Amino acid sequence: MAFAAGAAQMRDRSPRILFVCQFGSVKSAIARELLRRRAKQAHVGLEVASRGITPEEHLPALIKDKLLLDHIDPAAEPLRQVRQADLDAADRVIAFDKLPPTLHAPKAEDWTDVPSILNDYESARTELDRRIESLVRAYQR
Repeated sequence: MAFAAGAAQMRDRSPRILFVCQFGSVKSAIARELLRRRAKQAHVGLEVASRGITPEEHLPALIKDKLLLDHIDPAAEPLRQVRQADLDAADRVIAFDKLPPTLHAPKAEDWTDVPSILNDYESARTELDRRIESLVRAYQR
């Protein structure tokens, strides 16, 4: 999903949420898919994207299997490296890892305390579900 719009378009569009993690293939991609699914269920219009600081396929088979059981496909979109334009176009940036000093998102939300998906899947999913639900509620009218 590309985040590009002029000033007039920005007034008449859905809020844009951007998730960023180190590799773009684990937390940010899973959060993207969870938020899309939950927003759709709640009839909340959001544009949701994910990016990686250093994009790399980084999901072990065991975790892929767990995600498939939960009907989550983090590979539903190709991996993309985060750019300043992505950060600038987002209404809300949620960072699972510290952004490099060359990128600026002054109001980025810090979600670095979400447990590791790879080391503690159940706790991480519980925490992601809680935060995603909170995001959806924030945009319900």
